[in-house]
Amino acid sequence: MDKNVITNSLVLVQPWSMEISEGKMKYLVRSFNTKIRGRIGILSTRNYDKIWLNKFKLNDRENKIHYNSRLIGSVDLVNIIITTPKNVKSDLERLGGKEYIEYYPEYFIPYVITGKKLYIWVFDKAKRWKEPIQVTKRYGMQWCKLDLIDE
Repeated sequence: MDKNVITNSLVLVQPWSMEISEGKMKYLVRSFNTKIRGRIGILSTRNYDKIWLNKFKLNDRENKIHYNSRLIGSVDLVNIIITTPKNVKSDLERLGGKEYIEYYPEYFIPYVITGKKLYIWVFDKAKRWKEPIQVTKRYGMQWCKLDLIDE
């Protein structure tokens, strides 16, 4: 398979889809694992993280970066690190440094699954595309199947 072909895209709300596609968010804590590795697309939904909007006292009208189900970039999913709710913050700090742990929104860490595993998804080589690509079909809440060439 051509290494420029993207067959999967991670579905995320704003602003996190932008943060990942711009290389600002290099580690993402999830409550589930995946076998997918390699180049993936970043699909931005029309929804916004409401806590983020409230924190910066914004509303949807003031923050109209509408990429309604559009691919806005790509990134390499290079690794997944298994951790626990107890160790996740120290693991994020070890990976990204003190600045990263201060940047990463604590409410974005799924602590509610106490006693279970958490997964830190490790991204590299982020690329924000010049023009978003409209996606008409999504399959599932987290992933979208694709067949396109990376920009």
